[in-house]
Amino acid sequence: MTTLFNPRSIDFTPFLFFTGKGGVGKTSTACATAIALADRGKQVLLVSTDPASNLQDVFEVELQNKPTAIPNIPNLFAANLDPEIAANEYKEKVIGPYRGKLPEPVIASMEEQLSGACTVEIAAFNEFSTLLTNKELLRFTFEGAGCCGPQLGLSLDNPQTTDRLEIINGIRVAMDEQVASIIKGVTLDAEETEEGVQFVLLGLNQCC
Repeated sequence: MTTLFNPRSIDFTPFLFFTGKGGVGKTSTACATAIALADRGKQVLLVSTDPASNLQDVFEVELQNKPTAIPNIPNLFAANLDPEIAANEYKEKVIGPYRGKLPEPVIASMEEQLSGACTVEIAAFNEFSTLLTNKELLRFTFEGAGCCGPQLGLSLDNPQTTDRLEIINGIRVAMDEQVASIIKGVTLDAEETEEGVQFVLLGLNQCC
C-alpha cells in the first residue's frame, strides 16, 4: 500500500532565518530573538553562516561548527557554521576509512575529486540537515552572511571601491523640508517646483 507524500506531515523543528545586506542588524536581531525564546523555556540553537561571524564576541565564548552551550543563558546554544571546516570534516569521513587500505595514489585521487566547490556545498547542506533534524532542540535561529559587500566586490582594498564612493558622495536627494531639517551635517537647498510647491534638495556631505 502506498501513501501520498505530504510535507506537512513531517515534524519539522521550527526555524528562523535572518538575512540581508551587511550592517542592518542581523546579528543583533538574531541574538535578541534567540535569547527571548530561550527565556521562555525553549531550547534554541543560534547558528551563524557568516565567515566573519562575531557571535563569539557577543556571547564571549569560543564557538565552532558544533553547538556550544552559552554560559548564564539556560536553553541557549550557538555555533559558527564554517563551510570550509565542514567540507574538511566531510571529506575525512569519506576518505578516512580507506587510509592505509588503498594505495596513496588512489587516496590522492579521491582527495582531488572531493576538493571542488560542490563538496563545500554538500558539506554545508549536510551540516544544516543534521542540525535541523536534531529533535533535542526546539527552535533554530540562523543568522546569515551579508548579501552585499564582498559579494559585490566592494572591499576597501578594491581600487574600484574608491571610484564608487566618490560617485556616491555628494548625491542629492529630494526630501521633505521638515524631515531634512532634523538631519545634521547636510547641505539644504530650498527650491520651487513648477507647481509652486517647495521641496528641499538634500546634499550628502559624506558617504557613510
